[in-house]
Amino acid sequence: MHAALSGLGWDQYGAMLVGGLLAMLLPLAFLLWDRRQRRLRKERPPQQEKLLRPAGHSLRLKVDELWERITEHVVVGACAGAVLGATAPPALRVFYLWLVGQVTASDILASAKPGPLVGAGFLMAAAALGLARQVMVTLRDLHAVRDHEFGLRGEQAVGEALNSPEVIRAGYVSFHDVPGAGNWNIDHVVVGPGGVFVLETKTRAKRQATNKLPEFEAEFDGRSLQFPWCYDDKAAAQTMRNADWVREYLAGFGPKDLVVQPVIVVPGWFVRSKGNYPVKAMNAKYLASSYLPSTGRRFTPDQLQAVNRRLDERCRTLEF
Repeated sequence: MHAALSGLGWDQYGAMLVGGLLAMLLPLAFLLWDRRQRRLRKERPPQQEKLLRPAGHSLRLKVDELWERITEHVVVGACAGAVLGATAPPALRVFYLWLVGQVTASDILASAKPGPLVGAGFLMAAAALGLARQVMVTLRDLHAVRDHEFGLRGEQAVGEALNSPEVIRAGYVSFHDVPGAGNWNIDHVVVGPGGVFVLETKTRAKRQATNKLPEFEAEFDGRSLQFPWCYDDKAAAQTMRNADWVREYLAGFGPKDLVVQPVIVVPGWFVRSKGNYPVKAMNAKYLASSYLPSTGRRFTPDQLQAVNRRLDERCRTLEF
């Protein structure tokens, strides 16, 4: 074999390219094999009874899925980087010699057969594009992980507030991450003497204010939540839709005059409502310490047994 202008023989080029391809394909093959093995292992839980869904369960599943995807991106990106590292240095040396005029295109083509050279160039370009894509999708998924984990913490904070002694003493039972009719869920449904309360958690970070509101305060006008640096005009409508679905789902289970109240819960904020609206808005501490315990005793535990049983069946989906 004639030595290439890069100082390496084409047999050495071939070895590097084969090594780069193996570095890219073998980890992918292992990941596919491991995924298949996990599907084939039909593990059974030690008990047949399923568990209730915890607060933020759907978001936790999304976070786990994102981390799995990020791992795949990192592996593929590392493989693409290995291929790029094997092909780029000799190619860049040839390009430099051509750039400074020490060799011409004819010299490059005459130094060896053009086929391997063209193939190496395409492989290098594909590796560079693949690496760039993996970096972009990894950064995108890392941003999504941060958002989902932030929302997860908010739902967990509300779930913790609902487990407070004040709520339990008032006779309320909480159900979390209630599956809806489609690919969506309701953050929390609370059942007790005051009726059924459908809670939608909205978690927002505190930032420097860009409007007249104090940095710790949110304002609710019945249709939108105004924060010091942003606003949410979808939360009220979403919470109302969730309450309508729960009302329909519980129809025939419990008292005919069962009250279903939609509530937006904003953990960590002081929420100031401008009026008494069909949708309520408040923070988690006020919900647990004041709002739920003060709603009165409209229904007895016996009247709510069927409601609790209906929701328990809906939320008991986790295998042990």
